[in-house]
This record gives sequence, C-alpha cells and structure tokens, in this order.
Amino acid sequence: LRDIASRRNSPAFHGTQAVTWALNRSGHAISYAAPDGGVETVANDRMDVWVGRSKVFDELAITRSTAPATDLKWYWGAGEGVTALDHLDVAKLEEAVAAPAAPAREPVVDATEAAAPPAGEPRLELYHPSPNPFARTTRFAYAISASSEPVEIGVFDVAGRQVRNLVRETQISGRYEVAWDGRNDAGAHVHDGIYFLRASIGHDLRVARIAYLVK
Repeated sequence: LRDIASRRNSPAFHGTQAVTWALNRSGHAISYAAPDGGVETVANDRMDVWVGRSKVFDELAITRSTAPATDLKWYWGAGEGVTALDHLDVAKLEEAVAAPAAPAREPVVDATEAAAPPAGEPRLELYHPSPNPFARTTRFAYAISASSEPVEIGVFDVAGRQVRNLVRETQISGRYEVAWDGRNDAGAHVHDGIYFLRASIGHDLRVARIAYLVK
C-alpha cells in the first residue's frame, strides 16, 4: 500500500489479507477497537490503515485542500496482477475504551434459552455482543419469531476462516443466548485481535465485529 501524499510505502504483503480503513470525520478524536486487539486513537479528518493486525499508516489526512474524501480507490501503480475484493463491511467507527476483565463465568457453547437477568444487571441487547472488547467471555443474544428456524452461529477471523462453531441446529421461537470464551473448536485460546461473529437465523444474516483482548 502507498501513501501518495508522503510517497511512503507499507511493507509488502502476499496472499489473502484483511485491510481495514479507520476513517474519522466526527469532528473530534476517536478511540476505537483496533484489529490487533488494542485500543487506538485517530484524530478528526485522519485515518489509520491496517493490514491484518499490523498498522501500516497512522493518522493520514483524509481530506485535500480542494475537496473532502468521498470514496476509497484501489489500483495497481506498477507491474500487473489480480486483486479480488470481498467480505466488504462498512461500519460506524464507534468509540471504544479498554474494557476491564470480565468476571469469570462458565463458558456456554450450545445455545440456551435466555433467563431473566439478575436484579440490577441490564438485559443483554439483541444482536450486540457484550462486553466488547472482552477478555474472558462475550455473550450474544438473538431471537426467533417463527415457529422454528435453522440457526448457524460461528466466530470467524479477519481472513474469513471459521475458528469456532457455536450453534448449528433448528430452534423454536424464543430468545436465546450464546457465549464465546476466546477458544477455537480445538479448545485452544486464539490470538488477541478482531473477530467476526456471524449469525444466520432463518433468512436473516447478522455480522458483529468483536475485539478479543488477551490478559
């Protein structure tokens, strides 16, 4: 990748890579959950560029003197080759802070019908993993309104590879919760960083971005 303004090149990368642009046009600096599992800050009218878990450009200007940035452009500047772009995800750059370690709880692999939360504990919001970022366990609530629906929920890395299967079965109507404890299907802890929770519920597809922090 090349920063045209400063004429700087990133390190060379090969094969399948996840590229993340964190662009800030909010009017103030924003701290966000970074692909390496940490929390980074980007100033207003600036952007960070990541390849996988490596930040290749920091605080690049995203506006020019003549016009604001309105799109992203990818092109070959030298030589020849083929670039295939897929799994594009455009999401609001939400402010994030480093999360304290969550209290230890028994990991849940199979979906269970959600019980009422203890007094004083807020009810888990549908389709939003919480806590996020997380260090021990994050939970995800979803609902089935039809009499029964096929449900597939899994955790994927930034390259699109499934690292953990959480649910794959037909479920009846109701509200359910699953939890992920940062382990893969073999039971080993994964590396810290950004992952995607993909939930296919009937014909509905939901994808949530989660940051796993190793303590």
